[in-house]
Parts: sequence; C-alpha cells; structure tokens
Amino acid sequence: MKLHIRLQFYPFLRLVMALIAGIVTADGLGERVPVACWLAFAMCALVLSMVASKLCDRHRTWVQSLFLLLTTCLLGATLVGLCHRRLRVTLSAAPVDYGAVVASEPQVRGKTVRMDLLVTHVAARPLPRPVSVRASLLCDTLSGRWRQLHVGNGLRAYSLLVPIRSKERSTHFDYVRWAQVHGYQAQTFIYYRDWEAAPPALSALSTLQRVRLRMLAFRQRLLQHYRALGSDEQQYAVIAAMTLGDKSALSQATRDAYSISGASHVLALSGLHLGIVYAILTFLLGGRKRRSWVAQALVLCAVWIYALLVGLPASVVRSATMLTVYSCCVLLHREHASVNALAFAALVMLVASPLSLWDVSFQLSFLAVLGIVVYQPRLFRLWRPAPKPFRWVWGMVTVSLAAQVTTAPLVAYYFGRFSCYFLLTNILVVPAAALILYGAIALFVTTPFAAVSQGVALALLWVVRWLNEALALVASWPGASVEGIRLSLVQVVLLYVMLLSLTVVVVCAGHLRSLDELDAFNRATTGNNNPASNGYDRVIDDAGLVEDDVRSE
Repeated sequence: MKLHIRLQFYPFLRLVMALIAGIVTADGLGERVPVACWLAFAMCALVLSMVASKLCDRHRTWVQSLFLLLTTCLLGATLVGLCHRRLRVTLSAAPVDYGAVVASEPQVRGKTVRMDLLVTHVAARPLPRPVSVRASLLCDTLSGRWRQLHVGNGLRAYSLLVPIRSKERSTHFDYVRWAQVHGYQAQTFIYYRDWEAAPPALSALSTLQRVRLRMLAFRQRLLQHYRALGSDEQQYAVIAAMTLGDKSALSQATRDAYSISGASHVLALSGLHLGIVYAILTFLLGGRKRRSWVAQALVLCAVWIYALLVGLPASVVRSATMLTVYSCCVLLHREHASVNALAFAALVMLVASPLSLWDVSFQLSFLAVLGIVVYQPRLFRLWRPAPKPFRWVWGMVTVSLAAQVTTAPLVAYYFGRFSCYFLLTNILVVPAAALILYGAIALFVTTPFAAVSQGVALALLWVVRWLNEALALVASWPGASVEGIRLSLVQVVLLYVMLLSLTVVVVCAGHLRSLDELDAFNRATTGNNNPASNGYDRVIDDAGLVEDDVRSE
C-alpha cells in the first residue's frame, strides 16, 4: 500500500513553512549567531542536498527534499541577520546637524507634527545609505512654517537622534517591533526653532525610494481632489482610507465605531479593495479578452502602480502578488491552487522583508485569506439556496465566518476585542465598499464633465454618510463587542492547534463518509453485497486525508 504526502502538491507551502522556521529561529537567537555562520550553514546544506542526490538511490527524493528545506530554513535565518545588521546604526550621544527628506505627509497630532524622515547627511557629510527616522516637530503657531512641509521636501534640522523606545501598552502590540518591521532606525523630537527648509538630496535615495516619494506626492494631489468635494471631515477620511489608504484623518470616534462593529478591515486596503480594482480594470479592457496577454499585462501594471500609490502596505502587496499568480494561471489555462498562490505570495514578501512576519497586518491578512480558502467552500456547501439573492447573501456570510474563524484569536490577542455583530456588519460594509470604490473611480473619470462629476460626488458622499451612520448605530447596540480579552501567546497557539486538529478531524470524517457512499454505490450497481469483493483498498496519507482508491492484487 502506497503512502502519499499531501504537502507534495503544495511546494510553496513547504518552502514558506521552512522559511518561517528559519526567521523565527534567527529572531529568537538575535545577533548571537553571526550572519556569516547562517550563510555558511545554508551553503553546507545546499551542498549536502546535491551530494545526497548522487549517493542515495533508494530515498534520493526524500533526502534531497529534506536538505533543500533545511537550506531554505537557514536562508530565512540569514535574511533576518542581514535585516538586523541594516537596522543597526551608530547614533551620537549629542544633538547633531543633519539634512533629510520628508518621506511621509506631515500629520498634526496636538501641538506636534509627526512625519517620517530619510536622513541623508550628518554634519554636511553624506551617509552611505539614508537613515529612516520617526520625527515629531513642535508646531510654531505664529509663523506656521510647518505647513510648508510636504512629502518629498527637504529640511535641515538640529536634534538628538535616539533609538526607538518602547511605549506603555495595555495590549500585546509591540511598538519597537512595529518600528523594526517598517524600517525605522531612530526617532527624534525637533524644536520649532531648530529646523529650516532646504533642497532635498534625492540623489542619495534609491530608485525605489524616489519612485515611492513621487507616488505619495501624487496621492496627495488626489486627496486634495477629495477635499474639494465639500464633504465633512469623516466622510473625507473614510473615502481617503478605503480608496487611497490614507487613514490619518480618521477620528478616534470613527475608528472605534468601525472597530466595535467589526468593520475596521474595510478601512485598511486589502484583497477586497484590490480585487474590485482588478475586476473594474478587466471589465474596462474587455472582460471577454481576459485571457489576452496584453490585457492581463496592462491590468497587472495598473494594479502594481496602484499598490505603489497607496504605499505598498503588506495586505496590498499580498493581494497584488496573488492577483499576479491568478493572472498567470488564467493565461496558462491552469487551475489556480489558492493555497499554493497564498504560500507563494508569503514567500515573496518574506524573502523581500523577513521581519514582515511580525507585522500585525501581515499576519491578519494571510490568516483571513487562508480561512477563506480552506473553510469557505465547505461552509458554502452546507446550504445551497436556489434564489440568487439568497445565494449571494449566504456566500458573504460564509466568507465572513471563514475569515473570522482564523483571525479571531489573533485579534483578541493584539486588541483584546471580539465584535459580536460581524456578520451583519459585513453584509452592510462589503456592498458599500464596492460602491465607494466604483464611485471614486467614476469621480476621477468624469472630472472633465462637471455636471456628471457633481452627481457622482453626491452619490458617493451619500453612501459614505449612510455607512458611517449605520456602523455607529451597530456599535451602539448592547453587546456589540466583548472587551478586555486577555490571551497569552501560549493560549493563542493552543487555540490554533485546536482549530487545526478539528479541521483535520472534520475533513477526514467527510472523506471517509464519501468513501462509504462510494462503496454502497458500487455494491448496489454490481449487485454484490460483500464489501470485501469490490476489490478496493483505502489509502490514507499521514494527514488523514484520503488520496485515492487502489485495486487490490
């Protein structure tokens, strides 16, 4: 009886699991193991995999695969070591005079203005590579010079650059880890007298950094177009967050209403938003020609430009990568293995930025999609309503349930909250989010036609106002959320182990029931009531999933 391993059908899943193991190991050991050692171990494992392919005859494939996975694991550890080396900078114990480029649009927070800086020069000497600094600038209420600062501008300042320090927290959110994931190497506070505008040293930045700054500057012009609609502040804030990924204008009340009602995910750009953009672009370029190489290339170029425009957040990069894989599958007339595509997207992101593994948005984004891929089809098959409206609502309910199952423990761990009305909320927000995205695209397309554009703007603002009021109402209901949840990391891991175990049991039971039905059908069609005489032997792999039926000797 042959034994099959289910994981061999998902090669990228195996690779990403090995890569994650290496990232976790190296992060736990810190800098106690030099990067050169990790790299040497990886090279040795790669050489052993090639030697094993020559020496081992009987189990060549198994041994070679084992060493290749070990190589991938050690490669992950090497990449983490390189990230730690890049984030490590030597900072002066005294204030320094430096030149920098504004890397994000300044945001007013009380009496200070917060922004990201790329420090290119210190004491008039150029740095080998820019240092990313999280800066707070004290506002000058008399002259208001800080209003002149925008993304891409240059400044010269005098302040003390210090390492990122941890903040007091009531949840498990780690600010220092968050800063490392986003590449911040220092933080500073600038007094209002200790800076002045200066020409930006863009030549000291990489090509990707310069392109990103230009795209963010273009995004600011689009946001100004939203400002001109005459909406109130929170209507503008929701439109800006859902379409361009700018959440800086959201008030705490709006954030709480969306979070308590279970709709905060629509404020963060994700696969929902990018999927709608992809569908719109495919339709505009001719839906029937979706297997055209030219059409798909144009659509994917537009998708990645949009990802650059919104700042390349983890959820958008993951969605853009999966859409790229999906497009390739469509063009090659092949089935799109969702789990494999998801694993490939994770592999690409972790190789490019290994510390993204600790990003909360990365974790929630991939867990949500994994839940939809694994659980949604099985949940949807539990009930097959005939009317299309019921089928559409049931599909949305199953998607929400599937995503909630895999993300709820992590949301409770990081934020201490569980939203009780998430099903009702998603039925409201998903269509509204689609209408808002459609309306935003129509708004820009109809800009040359003032009358049409005004009508689109009014409709868009009405949808946003209705959505804000509806979610505020849901958040005000009794029992809208369970607050103050405290879970330890061990408890979260145990919850996911229980979920995985339950999934395996349910899937095994389903496959065994299907085989029993098949045996009964064979006996009925052949007229033989002896189960053993049908000549079938069940082969079950080590995950407990039935692979196939084989004929006995």
